[in-house]
Amino acid sequence: MKIDAYDWKLLSALDSNAREGYVKLAKKVGLSRDAVKYRIHNYLKKGLLDGFYTLINSSKLGYYSFRIYLSFTNSSLEDEDSLIDYLMSQKEVFYITRVEGSFDIGFGYFARSIIEFNDFLTNLKAYFSSIDIHQQGLFVYLQHFDRTYLTNEKRLQEPKKIIQEPNKTSLDEKDQRILEILANNARIQIIDISREVNLTSKAVIYRINSLEKRGIILGYKPKINLEKINYSMYKVDIFLRDRSTIDNIKRLVFQLPNIIHSQEVFGGSDLEFDIECKDYTEFIRIIKIIKKKFGKNISRITHYRTTKVYKTVYLPKSI
Repeated sequence: MKIDAYDWKLLSALDSNAREGYVKLAKKVGLSRDAVKYRIHNYLKKGLLDGFYTLINSSKLGYYSFRIYLSFTNSSLEDEDSLIDYLMSQKEVFYITRVEGSFDIGFGYFARSIIEFNDFLTNLKAYFSSIDIHQQGLFVYLQHFDRTYLTNEKRLQEPKKIIQEPNKTSLDEKDQRILEILANNARIQIIDISREVNLTSKAVIYRINSLEKRGIILGYKPKINLEKINYSMYKVDIFLRDRSTIDNIKRLVFQLPNIIHSQEVFGGSDLEFDIECKDYTEFIRIIKIIKKKFGKNISRITHYRTTKVYKTVYLPKSI
């Protein structure tokens, strides 16, 4: 679909805060409220957006987060679809991607202990014998960045760290239900939430504000279909000869307008990040910038391209 200057501004505003009301979005974009409402509806209708999700700090809910890479061996398309369906049905699985590279699927898993995670992995291997597990890792942190490349603006906000050391916060049933609703639809109206949880709109607003202040809700994001805007996402792993320059490399990488995620994974590389680029040429240009400045301390850089995102829901099954 054709994307004009107003669309880029609106997508950027939604990426900054996908729950923002139509009136505020209209002021930021320079359109009428009805025009903004129409455009968002059109994005969803034409598949530019696949919905909206909430950045929920799973660490505050007492969960560890694990990352798994796997590939298929001698499997049919039906076998592969069956695995995707199975992972989609597991509420502890918070992120699923199809990739091009040395493996086929990457996904994230919430667990309250290493034993719980190991049980899941054991069952997965038993159910699906045609998969090879390439790599398992424990997230030390996962950060989300705003997509400043959409409008070429300077990044003003700090990244949102949604995964870190578990530190469980108590929640009552109403708060839990509000999180469940927002996890799958960040733009749902307050009146609709109030009906679901049997509270007044004022009480729902108070609870959402409290969840934000307590650092349980960290933000709201759109699910952008990158193909519709002619972008691709690349996952980058940097392996260092020594870690003396790691902080300097992070400072450079974290200022890239194309960066959307940064991870540190126990069992992974020294630095991992995800960037969205117009094409492979732009991606290589960014990698060359990093190599030019820090190449002497870099042992190797590996990457793969994400071809499809199946799931993004940052909420465990039981909280």
